Amino acid sequence: MNAIGDDHDRVDPEEWERPAMRAALANRDITTVYRLLQKAGFSQQKIAALTGQSQPEVSAIIHGRRVMAYDVLSRIADGLGIPRGYIGLSYAVEPGQGNPAGATPAGSDPRPAQEPAGAGVGTDAAVPGTGRGAATNGATGGAAESEEDDPVQRRDFLGAAAAVAVGGHTPTIQRWLPRPTAPVPPAPARIGAADVEQIRVTADQLDALDLQLGGGAVLVAVTGYLRWASGLLRSRCAEHTGRELRVALADLYNVAGHSLHDCGRHREANRHYLQGLVLARDAEHPEQAASLLFWMGRVSLEQEHPTDALRLFQLAQLAAQDAGSHAELARLHANEAWAYALVGEPTLVTDALDRADHEYGQALAARKPVTFHGAARYLAAQTDDPLNYFATAHGILARTATGNERSATHHAELTVNASTRLLAADHLPGRARAMRQITLADALLHAHERDPGLAAAHEAVDRVAAIQSVRTANRLRHLAEAAKTWPRHRETIHLRRRIAAGRTGPDRAE
Repeated sequence: MNAIGDDHDRVDPEEWERPAMRAALANRDITTVYRLLQKAGFSQQKIAALTGQSQPEVSAIIHGRRVMAYDVLSRIADGLGIPRGYIGLSYAVEPGQGNPAGATPAGSDPRPAQEPAGAGVGTDAAVPGTGRGAATNGATGGAAESEEDDPVQRRDFLGAAAAVAVGGHTPTIQRWLPRPTAPVPPAPARIGAADVEQIRVTADQLDALDLQLGGGAVLVAVTGYLRWASGLLRSRCAEHTGRELRVALADLYNVAGHSLHDCGRHREANRHYLQGLVLARDAEHPEQAASLLFWMGRVSLEQEHPTDALRLFQLAQLAAQDAGSHAELARLHANEAWAYALVGEPTLVTDALDRADHEYGQALAARKPVTFHGAARYLAAQTDDPLNYFATAHGILARTATGNERSATHHAELTVNASTRLLAADHLPGRARAMRQITLADALLHAHERDPGLAAAHEAVDRVAAIQSVRTANRLRHLAEAAKTWPRHRETIHLRRRIAAGRTGPDRAE
């Protein structure tokens, strides 16, 4: 079908469903989008008229200039009629539909004044600009901000995280805390232990739903609840209750960070992790600080910035050592192995996994009580965690061992064995099972087990369809890349098209 409508003034909606176009949109590759539109009959002048750009600007994009600004991407999507979800843009939310009127629009930066972290709690009100930090009266949960990969922004965030981790304060910190989006009901005049327990129970339930259904299923709930709960910092309470409130809120910010990270909103996730870190430091809770720094490192790992991740893990290790937490140290060493695998260092991977195993053993022997969503609690719920990190690290080594097929096959076979054992477990949460299925399929394909690999890959795509997790869906790209080993095989072509087009339903028929 011709992409130009009868009036020559719009793009046929069917054009956005073509595999090549869907792949370009998913990558926000506007250069390819414009080139495909040219092939469909659109001139540069027509594209410019539809998007509100100048013809020279369109020409520059066609010749390779990248488009990264959220407002420009939004204008292009609206002008051409691109479904906003296809290009990773959020929809505006009407009042009464999850984000109250007055919410901060995507891409804006109002820089509102922040609510002091301890204002009104006990007898110590926090002073803005001191080491006691600042908590927002809310959390971003409506529109997503731009996620362009900016090295300057990454360095700025690392500096802010390091300052909080060592108990310092710089103006940079304020720029990285969550921004309020809407008014919230007034906080109670006084709170007690029951109010803090309510936050803990709610955080626990939301965290379990996130793991089972994906961050997209709980994001509105967790950020909406966080907007209200953070307002309790203005309530009067006993000094001990004030400390426990900060710990509970740091935990809730952690859960919100998980959901945002799982939705691909990495910068907002880091804002929430950092706010939780401010509260954890204020409450003098080093184990929780280690957990929050760990998750900041995981954001860097998911974006494949291993150097940034290792720096954050080093900060987390200092906090974990202060807390005497073997569980946190075990998880940190295991994720260091992931980072070393990304840079193709198998010796360092083995060393990090050995240190992780040692700390896991120490954690199990210690049997410390579990009080929040840190490594100890996760280890108690996911007893196969060490094996999962072994599979993850060796699966990455199978991909990064370029030019050494024997080594790649060895790492792939280790991953297949570990992943098969992991998937044999009953009652795996939805996202965990989907991720482990992807790891298995990727390893089978790298081990040149084509047919079992394709079957496992299709099952992985089906499982991803059952959850709302951008982070998990992004991992499918590894399967598409591995399938290129057989470029003319019909079933591998079908798998790649299915992943590129986002056809994640159970029907695999051509």
